[in-house]
Amino acid sequence: MSNFTTFSTQIKTVLQAVQQSGSAAFVDVLEYPSNKFTGFPSATVVPSDVQSDYATVKQNRRRYVFNVYLYYSLENSNQATAYTNMRILIDTVLDALDKSNDLSGNADFVTPVPMQWGVQETESGVCLVAPVNVICEKDIALY
Repeated sequence: MSNFTTFSTQIKTVLQAVQQSGSAAFVDVLEYPSNKFTGFPSATVVPSDVQSDYATVKQNRRRYVFNVYLYYSLENSNQATAYTNMRILIDTVLDALDKSNDLSGNADFVTPVPMQWGVQETESGVCLVAPVNVICEKDIALY
């Protein structure tokens, strides 16, 4: 299995395990870009790019980058509530990724970096969207 596939699956698994108020934090966790969800909060895990550092002729360090988008509906709640809940959700997601800092032994190191929030129109209504850049580092033996 490719590193991109393994890391994407593991990030999805971490997100599906996130709990808030005793139940799953996300209704949908998708591994592709989407703006249609069955409920909220929802998340998407989208591969972004790969960066390499050439350590030696026998080993490289690769950084697999994913954009994880967290969606919270503004349709049925006021903005103050939505922003409060999104702040809590982001902290919970960052904590979960920090605790799984090697994605069950598949990565050498994982760094979640929150990015700029925004409001987006989706097929499911207007949402607060918070991207989290997740960088998965892996030493690759060339031979």
